[in-house]
Amino acid sequence: MTGSMGANTLTSGLRGPNVLTFKDGTEIRYNTIDFKLGGTVMGERSIEANGNILFENPKQGLKAFI
Repeated sequence: MTGSMGANTLTSGLRGPNVLTFKDGTEIRYNTIDFKLGGTVMGERSIEANGNILFENPKQGLKAFI
């Protein structure tokens, strides 16, 4: 986990890689994005997703960015 605080924001995220393993042995690796929470002290509350998610199947050479 990572995190940082600003005057009125909190940014947090998880670091990986994370791995999904299916019954047939297929593995999909992926990372997660960071989230920025605004309005933690005053003002309107907000949440922002920052970054891209990379899904990867290294055995088959497949990659996808979302």
